[in-house]
Amino acid sequence: MRNLIFKASIAAILFPLLLLPAGAHSQQGKNEKKKQQLTAEQIAELVILAHGGLGGRNTLQFVKKNGVERGTIRLAGDRGETVGNITIQFMRKEKSWLDHKRIDVELPNRTLTLGFDGVSVWGALNGKSIVPRPEDEKLFRARLIHTYDSLLRYKEDESKLEYIGSEKIVGIDTEVLDLIHNDGSKTRYYISGRTFRILHLEYDLALSSIDPPVKFRESFLDFRTFHNILIPGKITTIQDGKFVQEVKITSATYSGKMDERIFQSY
Repeated sequence: MRNLIFKASIAAILFPLLLLPAGAHSQQGKNEKKKQQLTAEQIAELVILAHGGLGGRNTLQFVKKNGVERGTIRLAGDRGETVGNITIQFMRKEKSWLDHKRIDVELPNRTLTLGFDGVSVWGALNGKSIVPRPEDEKLFRARLIHTYDSLLRYKEDESKLEYIGSEKIVGIDTEVLDLIHNDGSKTRYYISGRTFRILHLEYDLALSSIDPPVKFRESFLDFRTFHNILIPGKITTIQDGKFVQEVKITSATYSGKMDERIFQSY
């Protein structure tokens, strides 16, 4: 029965490809790109199936209603790299940019915390409340919008999709989509044309009113399955072509009991 459901889902997404005029197959044999071309929404739905399994969107919504992800973090700095532990906690809300989120980073000489309670961004250093710098708050809010999961939730967020084209990156055929968010900003996604996994995302962000926008790029590797959904085990962040950080997820727990007070400031 599950195989039938999966085949039906694929058929629904690819149905327009079956309505080709006579002789189209021979013409497509001359042009491989046209043969593989899908609409932006078809690609996005295949991405959701790839990450949510047979249940697709329903599985992702059920499993990732909240969660705790733990791992290691490697940070670039003026005096070299720093390695520590990271804990990411989140609680899903109606729109992805309203999700409650908390990130705790334990470094050798300090513990940093940033959180979002649905209204404001707050911070803590070694367990004591601090006021985040304006650029830190802006970046944290941006990372609630320009995320891996935003593409998986494009319908719920009422975001718009735009197909940009195909591109080969390090020998991998990718499909490129732009996601236009409700605030008008864009996230560009690079998606494997074979597995439909999200491989990279990019976005521009002006951290201040006087500086030019900064280009951020996140790359996703080492995919693994937790609770029947696919997530990247390693996320690398590049800022204007320079390495910023690398996060490796070693454990993940989803859909458990969670006290919403952990997302409130100290």
